[in-house]
Amino acid sequence: MDRGALGAATHLSRLVPQQLMRTMVYTCRTVTAQQLRAFGTVLDVVPAPDLRQAAHAVAAEIAAKDPAIIRLAKQSLNGIDPVDVKRSYRYEQGYTFELNLSGVSDTARQAFLDGQR
Repeated sequence: MDRGALGAATHLSRLVPQQLMRTMVYTCRTVTAQQLRAFGTVLDVVPAPDLRQAAHAVAAEIAAKDPAIIRLAKQSLNGIDPVDVKRSYRYEQGYTFELNLSGVSDTARQAFLDGQR
């Protein structure tokens, strides 16, 4: 928004509640890792030095499952996903294209570079 482009809402809407997504898009606010954990967006928040070990522990838990079942589980979850992410993201990018054509993006980007936003 502040840089004259759109496109984060498709992915953001999968990570936070709709109202927060709209607030974040309109205001360009960010959220903390702890807030994302509260929404179930991230599994856990760990100190940086422990991140690799925590990620490996989850990966090992998944890797211990039957690979054929994991593959089909992933396909089934992707199949029931209500949002076609590629289509939705392309839709958003169409509006960024409109902003570029109108010159609004140039003004917003320059204001950002000049430290006004």
